[in-house]
Amino acid sequence: MTIISHIPVFGEHSQEVALIQTLLEENGFNPNGIDGIYGKDTKRAIIDFQDRNGLTKDGILGKITLGAMGLKIKTPVNADGYAVLSWEKHHPERTEWSKIVIDKISILWDKLAQCQDITDFHPDFVRLTAKQQKSVWAELICNICLHESSWQRTCSVPEKNFENLDSITNQFVRSEGLMQLSYQDKKSYASLPCDFNWEVDKNLKVDDPNKTIFNPKSNLEFGIEILANQIKNHKKIALSKGYGNYYWAVLIPDGKYTKIPQIKSILKGMSF
Repeated sequence: MTIISHIPVFGEHSQEVALIQTLLEENGFNPNGIDGIYGKDTKRAIIDFQDRNGLTKDGILGKITLGAMGLKIKTPVNADGYAVLSWEKHHPERTEWSKIVIDKISILWDKLAQCQDITDFHPDFVRLTAKQQKSVWAELICNICLHESSWQRTCSVPEKNFENLDSITNQFVRSEGLMQLSYQDKKSYASLPCDFNWEVDKNLKVDDPNKTIFNPKSNLEFGIEILANQIKNHKKIALSKGYGNYYWAVLIPDGKYTKIPQIKSILKGMSF
């Protein structure tokens, strides 16, 4: 795979377009010269390429069409050299979430480094720099949150199938916040740092954004602690039901709610 800096758009004049024109010409699709201009002739050649490869014939260069050409988009990075995470798109205020995640990953790096299946999520992981590796882990956390809470920090879901009450609240268990954690997790993982405070939150409404369990820093940091603890104990991100000590349903390969294929697709698409 060849990595390019961005997805070219119609009318653009760039080296990326020239590379695409070269690839088209080498494979028998005539862009009418290698001038680096994404004009009508190049668009027609792209449509012909899409047609032969069973893709949508729109002449637009998307990730699927570029992938069929053997091209990948370079993952954007911030001023500190870490990847810009998926949840930041159109939401610059979430850069603070990314910083929280990267900082916590750095603190727990020795535990996370014991993971044996991270290359299943990003095959080139061992060849990446430290910042790039941490970026892969950060995008993993970002995607767990996507499939658990849709990136809604005040997401609160009652677990109706749980037989027992929450051991801290003595109420029905609720999965809450970005990583969908519960108050009883503070007792279940008593050795891990957690800032949830039921004595404060019990006086607030269920959806009150001021609840400590909704605080992005508290929720993300505790969730990453739980994941790092799993890695320390089992050396894996993806745990089958047989392990009995897993947390997120989206990370259970043989589970009803698994999102591992989707998460792997995003992480494998990260190019540095």
